[in-house]
Amino acid sequence: FPADRTVKVVFCGDQEAVVDGRVVDASESGLGLMLRTPATVGGQVRIHVDDTCLSGEVTYCGLQGADGYRVGVKLAANP
Repeated sequence: FPADRTVKVVFCGDQEAVVDGRVVDASESGLGLMLRTPATVGGQVRIHVDDTCLSGEVTYCGLQGADGYRVGVKLAANP
């Protein structure tokens, strides 16, 4: 589904980094993001939108012209 929502993305790891981004589409199992910085495929991320925090794995990252990087995230299943 198309979306347009501002988010904070936390790249998890030894040194966490936080970047601003935008959700451009969403599905039951994943999100499509636009970010100014690239993401590592296979890396874990946390996505903060409003009062909600989602976690998942980066499945795709590709340069999208001057807009930045198109990033696909597969959301983690809820326990």
